[in-house]
Amino acid sequence: MTNKAPMWVWLVPVLTCGLFAPVTPFAIALKRPTKRAWTWFGASAAVSILAMLLVGSQPEGSDNIWTTLGAVLALGNLAAVLTYLGVVGKDIVWRELPPVGFAAPTMYQPSPPANLNDHAVAEVQRRRQLRSEARALVQRDPQMARDLRVGRPDLVRQYDDGGLVDINSAPAVVLVRSLGLTEAQAAHIVEARDSLGRFAQPDDLVTLAGLDQRRYDDIRELVILL
Repeated sequence: MTNKAPMWVWLVPVLTCGLFAPVTPFAIALKRPTKRAWTWFGASAAVSILAMLLVGSQPEGSDNIWTTLGAVLALGNLAAVLTYLGVVGKDIVWRELPPVGFAAPTMYQPSPPANLNDHAVAEVQRRRQLRSEARALVQRDPQMARDLRVGRPDLVRQYDDGGLVDINSAPAVVLVRSLGLTEAQAAHIVEARDSLGRFAQPDDLVTLAGLDQRRYDDIRELVILL
C-alpha cells in the first residue's frame, strides 16, 4: 500500500503542457469516486477542450490572441490539476491491498490457537465490533462512510465494516452473495429500490420489497442504509 501517485499521473499533463491535464483528475476520480472528484475531472476536461480549440484556431505562426488565450488556459489547467493532486493525492491509496482471502507470503506463520472454539467466538465478536463502529461512522459522517465504501463489499476498499451491506446501493449479486438471499428476492429488492428511489428504513425490505419477515430477521444485523 502506498500514497505516492504513479509518475504518469503528473508526467502526462506536464509533457503535454496542460492539454492532457484531465488525465490527473480522472485518475483521482477512479480511485476516489466522489461527486467532488468527478466535478474536478469534468471542469478540467472542459477547460482542456476549450484550450485545444483556441490553440488550433489559427494556422501555426500567425499572431492570434485566441491562440495565446488557449495556451494560457492550458497552463492554468496544468497548475490547477497539479495543485489538486498535491492536496488530495496523499490521501489516496494508489496501490491496492491484495484481494480478501489472499495471504501474502511471510517468513513466520503463527500457530493456530489451542482452542479453536475460543478463536471462532473471538472472530464473531470482532466482526460485531467492526459493524458497530461502521454504523457509528454512518451516523456521524455519512459522506465519509460513502467514500470508504461502507456496505459495498463488491468495490475495492481498505475499510472493514464487518460485513455490512448497503441495501440502497449494493447490486443484486451482492444481496445474493453477502446476505444469502435468492436471486428472486434480490431482484424484488432492487426493483422496489429503483421504484422508490431509496429505502428509508431497513424494515422497508419487508413492507415495501416483499421480503419474508423471518428472512429479514436473519439478515437485519448486516443491513445498513446510506
